[in-house]
Amino acid sequence: MDLRFLRFRILLIFGVGILFLLIIVGRTLQLQLLPNERLFQLASRQHKKAVTLYPKRGTIFDQKGKELAVSRQVGSIYANPKKIRNRSFVARKLSRLTGIPYSKISQKLKSKRSFVWIQRLTKDTVTETLKQKPIEGVGIIDEYKRFYPNEELAGQVLGMVGMDSKGVEGLEYQYNEHLQGEKKSIGIIRDALGRVVSTDEPLFMETQEGNPLHLTLDKTLQFLLEKEIKTAVDSVDALQGLGVIQDAHTGALLAVAQYPFFNANRFGSYQKDPWKNRAVTDAYEPGSTFKVFLSALALEEGISPQEKFYCENGLFRVNRKDVIREAEQHKFQWLKFQDILKFSSNIGAVKLAYQVGELPFHRKILEFGFGQKTGVDMPGESLGIVRAGRSWEKIDLSTIAFGQGISTTPIQLVTAMSAIANGGRLMAPHIVAQRPKVVRRILSERVSKQLTDMLIRVTDRDGTGFLASLPDVSVAGKTGTAQKPNLKTGGYWPDKYIASFLGFFPAALDANTPKYTILIVVDEPKKFHYASQVAAPIFKVAASHTLRVFPSDQMMAQVPKQHEVLSISRRIQTQVMPKEIQISSDLLMGFDKMPDLTGRSMREVLQFTSQVGLDLKVKGSGIVVKQSIAPGKEISKGQKISVTLSALNEAH
Repeated sequence: MDLRFLRFRILLIFGVGILFLLIIVGRTLQLQLLPNERLFQLASRQHKKAVTLYPKRGTIFDQKGKELAVSRQVGSIYANPKKIRNRSFVARKLSRLTGIPYSKISQKLKSKRSFVWIQRLTKDTVTETLKQKPIEGVGIIDEYKRFYPNEELAGQVLGMVGMDSKGVEGLEYQYNEHLQGEKKSIGIIRDALGRVVSTDEPLFMETQEGNPLHLTLDKTLQFLLEKEIKTAVDSVDALQGLGVIQDAHTGALLAVAQYPFFNANRFGSYQKDPWKNRAVTDAYEPGSTFKVFLSALALEEGISPQEKFYCENGLFRVNRKDVIREAEQHKFQWLKFQDILKFSSNIGAVKLAYQVGELPFHRKILEFGFGQKTGVDMPGESLGIVRAGRSWEKIDLSTIAFGQGISTTPIQLVTAMSAIANGGRLMAPHIVAQRPKVVRRILSERVSKQLTDMLIRVTDRDGTGFLASLPDVSVAGKTGTAQKPNLKTGGYWPDKYIASFLGFFPAALDANTPKYTILIVVDEPKKFHYASQVAAPIFKVAASHTLRVFPSDQMMAQVPKQHEVLSISRRIQTQVMPKEIQISSDLLMGFDKMPDLTGRSMREVLQFTSQVGLDLKVKGSGIVVKQSIAPGKEISKGQKISVTLSALNEAH
């Protein structure tokens, strides 16, 4: 064989070998030194089992720093099936302990995985038992459970949190990213063959808990308003009730209450309908409260409060088929503009609407914020229904004049009325503390003052809103009694009404004085249906509570004394109000000695301490098992007291 050819073959083989070696070395360097996401994921799946936990959610506080929603540490039970010898025995034991069916636990323990959840956010009694009598292969990891220490208080406003620590409804949903914080994981290490290296005590990664949320709500005022709404609904056998209190100058919501209540601690026991915050989600026909906004336009158009309108003796034919009637007790002839509002004349409002016209009226409705979202920081806000003004026929203009044929949300109504109270500025409503924001000016101060004077007359002794009046404190407001539309057949139900009162106070003081707007809505009252009978008295009591919770130097001289309110309340109920309506008294009698709170609910404790003026600190949930001030001891306003309640899971 030629020597040169042999040498060539040797060099060729050597070169190919070097090339393969370089390829292998290069690939090795690529795998070891260069990032590769796919390989990283494969390695992670091979070596580590990730179990996602959740950080502590931020606390929700009222405007005075009182806790409304907190997160407390709760144990969650897990198992490593590979470390359990007698799985059937362990499954039976865990089933008896947790209440979970044996078949479900048994199925989990058959898993080939090294980590399975048995029960998350377990009852304290269960985890304590397991700690005292541990089971091999079964462990406890501490997680955080959302807890609402005041139970039903502001339930629909706060909303709730699901098992994945995500907000489901209410502010928990609206501000979920702010409250939730950063997730954390624990790693369970395995070798290349998938065998568990260590699962003894999982190491928690450092995590950042959620941010706190500070609301404009006042816990005490919220509780008192809820109490009054419940009393009223029960008294008149109504379907439901709602109340909103707003700071007219800032747009801040101080209380948003509705009944029936909702307890987010047990949200799984409710249907979804009670979860809704109806102050923002529900739109309804407002009835005669809407005459306020028609009147604002009329004043802007230069119509004098003294101008007279013929009110047809209680019966007005709009066209061949449509007739407008007054309420049963009203048959007016000539009424001044200001008396149309005072006596709530439907026909007078129709005549007023004809004079201003449909397009200006439609424009003013939109300026007040109806038919559009207010932008309030609560989820599920409805637009309401305002049809285009060019599509209105004569009957549409007629009915919208007294608040039918149009729908609004409670938050739209209270915000629009606040604009009248504060001198004409439409404020952005909000429930989380922030700087006040002016949306736009919609009325001049002159028109606002004129309209306020007219609304004060509504609460005169002969006005429809007399039962909303306060002694020595001026109240401006308007009653509304609206028939409910029959959505199935069209038209209106003859015996189903929504009774409401919309007003603000103190109305007669200067523009810089703190002013509060309140809306009360009672849905389908059965014993009595006129707003003057049903909604106005609730406004009165809610206003009295507000004055005491938010006293000011300008108003304190005008705030009625406790005995005056009680005597006036009794006189109204016995002489003016029908006997069947029972509105709760303004304040319960005070105590000078501490009663025994043992066995009482959180709501009962909150009611007592708020009315006596004690500084309350709560531990736990459920019913009271311990109190820091012994029964029979003398107590005084401002004194600190702490109560301990049994665990929520044990109490219910």
